[in-house]
Amino acid sequence: MNASQAAQGAKHRLIIGVDQRPFFAGSNQFCLAYPLMVEETGELLEVNTFENRGRLWWKVDNVPESELVAGSLHVAFIEPAPAYELSNPERDRYQVKLNGRQPSSELWLQVLDVKGPMPKIDDLFSRGVSAARRPWKRVLLRFDDGLVGPFFGVWESSSKTLSFRHVDADTAEVTRVPASKLSKHPGVKKLQWLASVHERGVEPEDIRIELFQTAMLQELMEGGEVIDALPLDEVAFAYAKQLRGSDFKRPVYDAPIERIRAMANSEDAFEMGRIDRLEKALKVMGSDPEAAKQFTPRARVLLQTFFPPVESPVEPLARPEPREVRGQPTTTAKAPHREQNAPAGDAKGEADFFGQLVESIAATGYKFEQSDLLAFHLGLKASQLSVLAGRSGVGKSSLPRLYARALGAQESMLTVPVRPDWLDDRDVIGAYDPLSRRFLPAATGLVDYLAAAAAEMNDPEAPIRLLVLDEMNLARVEYYFATFLSAMEQPSDARGIRLFSPGLLEDSDPYKGMSWLPIPDSLRIVGTVNIDETTHFFSPKVLDRACVQSFGRPDLRRLPAVIDESAGQAGSPVSWRTWSSWIGSGADVPPWVQEQLAQLNELLIPLRSDLGYRTVHRCLKFVAGARGLQDFCTIQQALDLAIVQFVLPRLRTDQPDFLDSADELLSSLQETEYPRSHGLIARMKTLGGIGDFWQLS
Repeated sequence: MNASQAAQGAKHRLIIGVDQRPFFAGSNQFCLAYPLMVEETGELLEVNTFENRGRLWWKVDNVPESELVAGSLHVAFIEPAPAYELSNPERDRYQVKLNGRQPSSELWLQVLDVKGPMPKIDDLFSRGVSAARRPWKRVLLRFDDGLVGPFFGVWESSSKTLSFRHVDADTAEVTRVPASKLSKHPGVKKLQWLASVHERGVEPEDIRIELFQTAMLQELMEGGEVIDALPLDEVAFAYAKQLRGSDFKRPVYDAPIERIRAMANSEDAFEMGRIDRLEKALKVMGSDPEAAKQFTPRARVLLQTFFPPVESPVEPLARPEPREVRGQPTTTAKAPHREQNAPAGDAKGEADFFGQLVESIAATGYKFEQSDLLAFHLGLKASQLSVLAGRSGVGKSSLPRLYARALGAQESMLTVPVRPDWLDDRDVIGAYDPLSRRFLPAATGLVDYLAAAAAEMNDPEAPIRLLVLDEMNLARVEYYFATFLSAMEQPSDARGIRLFSPGLLEDSDPYKGMSWLPIPDSLRIVGTVNIDETTHFFSPKVLDRACVQSFGRPDLRRLPAVIDESAGQAGSPVSWRTWSSWIGSGADVPPWVQEQLAQLNELLIPLRSDLGYRTVHRCLKFVAGARGLQDFCTIQQALDLAIVQFVLPRLRTDQPDFLDSADELLSSLQETEYPRSHGLIARMKTLGGIGDFWQLS
């Protein structure tokens, strides 16, 4: 297909490859793409018909930079470029249609070459494979000793690793065939081009990619070796869920095997191969402590958690700490709600913790201001949703990890990278499939994570849980996170999300008992955001529920020689019961604080930025949270931070009366008393109202 046909009516979904890394022209980000083939038909594109350079001009919008590495594949519509000039070689005739990038379909799989023989399935799932760029979402792996797949994979941009979260079929099986079957198969499309030839100072790269047509996969794999592709820990967990709510109370080491084998005759039986693997795991754990070490810690903890023995010769495994569950699903999601009466606050304990937090982070090499750490700590106590804004590389994603480490709660933290193609909560939670009558959880792992948190709600030693949404505004938060935003405002006993209507699922579905999933008080959600042309701004609905903390430009004169997050000593575990005792209430603040907020609200009314009860309540809670940290800040300093984080992000600088109102705000918030608030408003005024909180903070 030639370029004119491919661009006609912008109706053909084309597979394109990133040709060179993104660059900025003015305030917009662009990159070059190489036209490869028509996705629906597999017809290769006639590259020589794409004037001027056989490339596509692409104004990049809402695509993470990690996915724009040369050689990365995308699907998009194209159109004629309005700035095309035949005499200018850099003005290509065709461009990716504005907002024309599309999610990839399942019509094709990518063949990835992996050096060496195929490892054991458990090793493959736990370690992943190296991948220099994000591959297609479904892959076949070509090892030295065969072709294996298909797999669903998730690419980790930081480690350049492809992790396998799901296999292709409900049977959780993959097939291995000789690699030679692929060499001359008609379903193979070999794509090749020389990338970065138009980028100065960069060595051109020979990109070679093989795609395989999904429709011909069954024929390719026919006669191959079928491999059970369910990792051991998932086997243990799946069996555990089958016994949810049953009367199975005996020690796991006594006689669960007959129960397992009885399941083999039921309609929901596991395949015997998986039953044999679970049987082996149970026997080893019950009789041979040394051999038990071969299993992953996660599998051991799952088995012990779901089948606690009365007496066990393996003492260390007999009583696992609840925090080791690592966010996996539990025997029931609808756990009774724990009483919210926290013990009296331990001011000394909180002050000691915060001092250790400052020291442990300093040991890693990060140069956070103490006031930033204080603002983060107080913000978590005041609101279930915190937003960390700032430029890339200032430590937004690292701060929650370092905080969890100081709490001894690394294992109870979940990081979810947000994708720009998320449209609603099905992308982050999952959805009910009416055809199979099953609940299909999203690949984020959030449902299982919340189920584990719900099971801890009656445990006084349960940890605080941190859910990190990395680059949360790559997609619209009010779309994909709408269910959570609504649930967060409900009373504690009614706070939760409905996954599906009761009675819809098959009895065999392991999620059958999880139609209602509680959101515990111990959950804190932290979103990291970059504010630029590739991201979405927050709606008032989001800002009304969030504590927003902004990090300024880093001081390069204080640049550390090395960053090592493992440096220093991890903190001793702090339970949710202890941490929640540090949370204050409005009754703990002096009356003048509420009066100051009331005066501030009067000045915000002309700007249509006045405060609601929710915002005022959180400001008071934020200030009250400082009562145990008097060695680190005063009540007035805490109020200054609260105004910056809850009030100023809502300030509408585009209102006609902004400059007059800014003078009144500056007069009310004197620089000597409220230096941060005063300074930020002064900068907004200096720019004549064209710069708001997000651009200036």
